[in-house]
Amino acid sequence: MDGFLNKADRVMQLAKIDAEIEEIDRQIREKKASHVKGSPNIRLAAMITLEEDTNVELKLTYIVNGSSWSLSYELHAFTDGSGQPSETVSLHCHA
Repeated sequence: MDGFLNKADRVMQLAKIDAEIEEIDRQIREKKASHVKGSPNIRLAAMITLEEDTNVELKLTYIVNGSSWSLSYELHAFTDGSGQPSETVSLHCHA
């Protein structure tokens, strides 16, 4: 009989977890529906508390939908005092 009750408790716990997952999915769908392309709508705050001074590496990964990327270059060429091309040329990539 105890085995049956434990199984029933596990089934109830799983049902509760399923309901929580469905609520999270609903919230995600709601966020996606209210998203305006090109405008940030998420805020992240993180607090890290340490007992002593130390170095910390924090990595943040985020996923965006419908993103785009463009590349541009800026070329600088100079002339010397006589109007002749200088040996100084620089190329800057703006990614």
